[in-house]
Amino acid sequence: MTTSATTAIARPAARGLAAPAVLAVFLAVVLIPFLSLLLAALQPAGTPLTGFAWPRGIHLENFGHAWSAAGFGTLLRSSAVIALSVVPAAVVCATLAGYALATMEVPGRGKLYAYLLLGLSIPVEVTVIPLYYDLRAVGLTNTVPGLALAEIGAFMPFGVFWMRAHFATMPRSLIEAARLDGASSWTTLWRVSLAPPAPP
Repeated sequence: MTTSATTAIARPAARGLAAPAVLAVFLAVVLIPFLSLLLAALQPAGTPLTGFAWPRGIHLENFGHAWSAAGFGTLLRSSAVIALSVVPAAVVCATLAGYALATMEVPGRGKLYAYLLLGLSIPVEVTVIPLYYDLRAVGLTNTVPGLALAEIGAFMPFGVFWMRAHFATMPRSLIEAARLDGASSWTTLWRVSLAPPAPP
């Protein structure tokens, strides 16, 4: 076998090994810090952290102490309350706004949509101080409703953008056919625009 033929065979093999090698490097970058933290968590209390030192025994009680000391139960409960209140309200509001902006002749809908899109370009850090003063004025600081309203408002630009794009790509004939059949805007939205596709 000639040298050129051997080189031609070796090149595909090298290309085949390149992807696993790169993935192995990224896997090590992710797992090494995680493994270091896990080994440190299993050490006895008060042990100096020295990287990859093997723990002297398995001290699983450290996790229980950390859970109670940091108050993770309260934090998770608060996160669940916020998620269960914010997600449904934000999805409903974004769906209604996106449907109206995509399918209805709303006066000034172009300007309103552009105003909503400005929310995607404004950093969250810029809105923190004005939002604090607004919530304080109505007595909603340090409350679940205040945080829920802020989260819903922060989600609206992104949610309206995607929902409007979804409704704008639907065939206009479907909406017009539903209206010719006497369907109201609510019926058209829930039973036509948001209906799952029929099985083949």
